[in-house]
Amino acid sequence: MGAYGPGQQAPPPYPGQGQPGQQQPTPPIFVAPPPKPQRLLHSEAYLKYIEGLSAESSTISKWDQSLK
Repeated sequence: MGAYGPGQQAPPPYPGQGQPGQQQPTPPIFVAPPPKPQRLLHSEAYLKYIEGLSAESSTISKWDQSLK
């Protein structure tokens, strides 16, 4: 290493460069979150749209009525 002046210290050794066998393995920093139940949520507008569908209708919307 280089020369250090008065009052300066050598930097600490990097992990793995120190004395082998003294450091314990560190646990992982990031842990996966627990699985969440999948929920199917529908907005009120979507539910109204589904309720408005009918087999007799030739279109899925009432666009002709909205033009009037």
